[in-house]
Amino acid sequence: MEKELIRKALITLAIEYPRDIDIKDESTFNLKVDLWHSYLKDYPQKLIDRAINDSIKTKQFCPHISDIISRAEEYLSATEKSAEQFWTEFCNCLSAASNITFRNLSEFSDFRGVIDNDIITQYKKRVYENMPPILKEFCPSFREFCALQKAEYETLAYEKSRFLKSFDRLKIRVKIKNEISANPLIENFGGLKLLD
Repeated sequence: MEKELIRKALITLAIEYPRDIDIKDESTFNLKVDLWHSYLKDYPQKLIDRAINDSIKTKQFCPHISDIISRAEEYLSATEKSAEQFWTEFCNCLSAASNITFRNLSEFSDFRGVIDNDIITQYKKRVYENMPPILKEFCPSFREFCALQKAEYETLAYEKSRFLKSFDRLKIRVKIKNEISANPLIENFGGLKLLD
């Protein structure tokens, strides 16, 4: 969220709670804007606006930044996909990549009608590359993905249970990887190797 939008949000809170936020003292208000921005910059604007508006509707006293963050995190967790939904999406990806034989094979054949395996492999790679990060964390290689396309029901049932058991750990790993890739200092000190 941009700093100017934080400023506007704090002005809204100052209007609603004039005793708690003083906008007349410019230097103190700017410090407050900087502080709030440092904590809220990674959240979407609509999410923070909703958290502030809901706080105004329900709180008699001015909400602290921790109240806004708690509400924002609550809203985010309510909109996240469940482990079961992610597993269904993974199965759909496996199905999309393995059902090429039932598609129009002219997409994958040359001018003589000979099927081009390189084109099929590229198509399967696109399916794999477009999977959500959490699914790629679970199935970290294209080779593994191709092997699971041919898996029997019992193997997929086992993989599902393994995915469901490790779902929370996978989410944390994806979050940490995103933070590491966004911070060049951590990347310089070993980056992703720190996770292992």
